[in-house]
Amino acid sequence: MPPPVYSKETDGTLTKSQAANGYFSKAPETRSLSDDLRAASNQTKGKSGHYSGYHESALTTGLFKSLLGAKANAGGKTHTLTTGSKAHTVSSRTRDIVLSVTDGFRTDTARTIMSGPEGSAAGHSMFGKDVPKPSRVDTTGQDAAHGLLRKAVIEILKQPDDPAGITERSVATLFGAITITSMAPAELANNVKGISNLKDRDAMDTFEANRNEFKLRLDAAQKQLSPQEEAFVANYSRAFMQSTQPASGLASRNLQTGRSHSPFREERSSSASVLQGGSYKSDTDNGGREPTAAPPDRAADLGYYFTAPMRAQRQATNGTTATDATTTADATSLLSRNQASKRSRSESPTPAAIAARQPKTAFTGSNVPGGSLTRTRSGSSLSSMEEA
Repeated sequence: MPPPVYSKETDGTLTKSQAANGYFSKAPETRSLSDDLRAASNQTKGKSGHYSGYHESALTTGLFKSLLGAKANAGGKTHTLTTGSKAHTVSSRTRDIVLSVTDGFRTDTARTIMSGPEGSAAGHSMFGKDVPKPSRVDTTGQDAAHGLLRKAVIEILKQPDDPAGITERSVATLFGAITITSMAPAELANNVKGISNLKDRDAMDTFEANRNEFKLRLDAAQKQLSPQEEAFVANYSRAFMQSTQPASGLASRNLQTGRSHSPFREERSSSASVLQGGSYKSDTDNGGREPTAAPPDRAADLGYYFTAPMRAQRQATNGTTATDATTTADATSLLSRNQASKRSRSESPTPAAIAARQPKTAFTGSNVPGGSLTRTRSGSSLSSMEEA
């Protein structure tokens, strides 16, 4: 039986409010520079439950505000984006697409280890005042890692307008590729000082399994793209992977042929390690597995879909497991979805139109994480907001 089609309404890694309205209650075009554009920390489920904030894995808070404040140029086809002391001319249409599809790209800071330049890795900040500094994962290098994300998005925005290749679905898929590359593999993350202090204890056991699930979801979404969209994703996913590699010497990571992510990895470590996961598999199809959920119909929901394996449960599932959902849900076949998606699609709707279609219903009944493999066991509390 094919996997169920992802729905925010059955994603247990989201709160009821997030499932109904997204991480923010305002649509992109109604937000202002005075708004706090970070998503608030909240408690996860488990025996004790830990608090975690969110890492914006596609559009960092600072760049989000810069895009909102970008000035429209004469003719209406470009905006001037100012970041620091630099001004960039960007596509107005691509800007609108980016603002429309990035809200769902959130990973839990409590289980996030970022990939930085030169093969580096770093924990994410804001582990809470209740966690003494010696008991935190080292965050040295996270600024540089966030810098790679900002630079990648700016380069995408500067690309000449290309309605055939740059669409809501291709941009969201590319941000999925960028996100999984920016999430350090276990082999690299295990080298970070203080890694044994990772707040989400359960993520230690499923660290690489969660990354593999993310890659399966990315593959499913990529199969739905047109050749022009695939070319756009391939070009920029390759560039981002390269930005994380050493300037000289052998690259430690590479993209799998024909994919926008690196090869699947072993899910168990060959030696004693804090985070479970090993080297690249020789099996390029990960044992023929399918993702535990099929891509959603709305491009604006792809971010939530991709990143669900990188979040812990926020809602109880009342005994319903991801496996139960997969075998009982009424889902459309991935094959038929992929074939249908290859047909010509009309031009992407505006951010206002997307906001108008945003689901307003909250959860009703049992909730499971859209087929996500995540679980939660323990951790410590935190009440502050998390920085991007």
